[in-house]
Amino acid sequence: MEIQFLGSAKEVGRSAVLVETKGKKILLDSGVKLGSGEEFPDINKKLAKKIDYVAISHAHLDHSGFAPFLVEKGFKGKFLVTKPTRDLMQLLLADYRKIGKMKGKQIFSESAMKKALKRTELIKFRDPQKFGGIETTFFNSGHIIGSSSIRLDDGRRSLLYSGDLNYRETTLLPPADTDIPETDVVIMESTYGSKEDRLESLKKTQRRLAEKVKETMKRNGKTLIPVFAVGRGQEIMITLQNYIESGFLPKTKGFTDGMVNKATRIHRQNSKWLKEEIINRILSAADDPFESDYFEIPSTRNKRNVLKYPDSVILATSGMLTGGPSVGYLEELAGDKKNRVILVGYQVEGTLGRELLDGVQKVVVTDEKGNQKKLDVKCDVENIHFSAHADYQQLMQYAQDLPDFKQLFTVHGEASKTVELAETLADKLDISAKSPSLDEWAVV
Repeated sequence: MEIQFLGSAKEVGRSAVLVETKGKKILLDSGVKLGSGEEFPDINKKLAKKIDYVAISHAHLDHSGFAPFLVEKGFKGKFLVTKPTRDLMQLLLADYRKIGKMKGKQIFSESAMKKALKRTELIKFRDPQKFGGIETTFFNSGHIIGSSSIRLDDGRRSLLYSGDLNYRETTLLPPADTDIPETDVVIMESTYGSKEDRLESLKKTQRRLAEKVKETMKRNGKTLIPVFAVGRGQEIMITLQNYIESGFLPKTKGFTDGMVNKATRIHRQNSKWLKEEIINRILSAADDPFESDYFEIPSTRNKRNVLKYPDSVILATSGMLTGGPSVGYLEELAGDKKNRVILVGYQVEGTLGRELLDGVQKVVVTDEKGNQKKLDVKCDVENIHFSAHADYQQLMQYAQDLPDFKQLFTVHGEASKTVELAETLADKLDISAKSPSLDEWAVV
């Protein structure tokens, strides 16, 4: 079995790992790297035409966004995905194309996007399927709805690709599966692979969020929470609902704006992929967490009905303020000290969200028409991290809980973190472990 790391090697983004075995080429993920610029996996037309199939771990663009480009380069095979991943890809790819066109960036055609989605083959968790003689099995990775760890077995060697994983229970999902058949090689994400990457408990994070929202409301300020449409948006909406129902937060006006609303509908349509507690709440119509009494969709395009409330809470995409209605709300709220922006996810270098996180007080925003505007940031900016990734301790535990394996590669993390995690696990588990470089080959 040969492996080539075409993306996500010593970096976060453009996940793409090529596996060659039994005369077949399997691509694990097909992502793009977003930020101040865009970077793509190192896949040319010649290689694209030779790939037999692509297994996509989940719908986030750093794992799926290159799929239509791959079709344009001549890929003729199938994309293997779970149903929630297929549904969310349709949403995220369309939005990516729309924003890319608006910003004049390199973008794929609508035809290529439709072809990619049409060529998806739906895979269930724990249901081994054979493609080109290679057994392919998807397992829950706990990251977002439908997210998968992918196991390949050619009859001689086996490989587990973790995808993005979360190894603790969240509001929506159970933790990643580790009761997986024994595997020779593991390729594991390392977003938080440094010993310093320790996340507080989910309960503490949820409480801090509620406290900051309450504090802002008391001074008649509005709270903007830029959210990722998939997973984070739903988790935060349900968290705030729970605190309102408990009486900790007053019954304020809450709004959800942008792609988060379509993503929430997809979650509800695919509810059987969520944890049992959420499924039971949906079945009990009176307690459906996705049919909130506290959050509504803005009824006017200019957001007038949202902004008229002095203590409203606004959940809007995008989570890094790279586009979407969250940028428009920032324009309206940034200049008032009573207001607060709460960033709840990872902020990539070069994004507006990262600038706010770094304390930049004069920023430039781009509206939906491509016009630029300078903003003075006078409102409070908080970082309350609702991570959908395993932290260092969880990554260590995940690796230890997997059945014995002989070799490990760490990907999807800043260079220092992938190296540190590989070295630590090599010591701890007495295995061969390495942080590969971009385009590096490995024979396993």
